[in-house]
Amino acid sequence: VTELKSQRSAQVVVENGVLAVKGKRTELQIDATGSSAVYVSDPKTDVSVKELSLETTGKASIDYNVKSVAARTELKMESKSTSSITVLSSTVQTSTLELKADISSSICISAKEVTAKTPTLKGKDQISMPNAAKTYGAAGTEACEEAALPARKAGKVTGVVAGLTNILTGEDNDDLDDDNETED
Repeated sequence: VTELKSQRSAQVVVENGVLAVKGKRTELQIDATGSSAVYVSDPKTDVSVKELSLETTGKASIDYNVKSVAARTELKMESKSTSSITVLSSTVQTSTLELKADISSSICISAKEVTAKTPTLKGKDQISMPNAAKTYGAAGTEACEEAALPARKAGKVTGVVAGLTNILTGEDNDDLDDDNETED
């Protein structure tokens, strides 16, 4: 998987072997909107891709926990409204580093080594790199805490709606996939 979009109040947990983590041409994009949360929990994996983009809006959050990040051409993180992005990794390396955080949002990178040839930071007071030797002017004070993974509920695929992906329902047949809600 190279693109993941989470909307509304969805909570998505991504573990080992799901997202693309290697490839000279691989562009990995994760977007979270509304009050959704994306948890990437793969702390033993080195990520080496062409481009990596993490974007949040609303009250959404992305917690990206991997061993290391190497984005050959660009690493972009953008956090809008009151959303947050946390990257837990030992190293972050890229050619172009673009970090943008609104005044009420946050970006936190835990890496001890952050390396970029062309760094651009907007909203430096909302961007934290508490362990990095080189912070490129980031002035945030967050500690980059690991988020607890949400409790898992049983679900089952019950059908396909034209133009949409599978419908996911829980034990009580409530629609767990907000995208497939219909109005009567």
